[in-house]
Amino acid sequence: TIKLKKLGTYKFNYYVTNPNNNRVTKVTGKVVVKDTKKPKLTGVPTKRTLEYNTVRNLRNNIKSKLQSGKNMDSKIVVKVKVPGSANYVKLSSNTSKNYRFNKLGTYYVQYSVANPYNKKAVTTKTTTFVIRDTKAPNLSGVAAAKTLTCNDFLDLKAGVTAKLVSGVDVSSGIVIKVKVPGEQAFTTLTI
Repeated sequence: TIKLKKLGTYKFNYYVTNPNNNRVTKVTGKVVVKDTKKPKLTGVPTKRTLEYNTVRNLRNNIKSKLQSGKNMDSKIVVKVKVPGSANYVKLSSNTSKNYRFNKLGTYYVQYSVANPYNKKAVTTKTTTFVIRDTKAPNLSGVAAAKTLTCNDFLDLKAGVTAKLVSGVDVSSGIVIKVKVPGEQAFTTLTI
């Protein structure tokens, strides 16, 4: 019994000697060893939560080898299904190395690699990236210091907007607090 560690053709010679006249018979056998099993695919991350607009190398630490040990890293195909889409889109090598998550929701990232000696032997793994916008909102339109006359009206909400980094408008959540001269604390305005 031998372990077939290398790809290619093994030749086996069988010999038998006739003990009566020392004549030898030789028969040669051949075995062709191919690597036709599914490749190994490692390093695919588990589900991750990332911040909106994060740039990631989707190929970082993703490795693949055939059962025979041949490196298949360059043959890994990366596909992404963005939030709201029904289909996966294949990414180029450069795009997958600098991929920007610029939509809120769940991205599905699929890694696959096929055995070049058996196209039906494909290993596929999928992971998810949940994209959230958790940074402080941007508040704009707040007026600088003004001088007004007593009994004038001031619309504190006019032109004031608030947006998340992703562009989602959260102006309806603005709370305005006022500290009146002579008072110790701020009072929340009811709008």
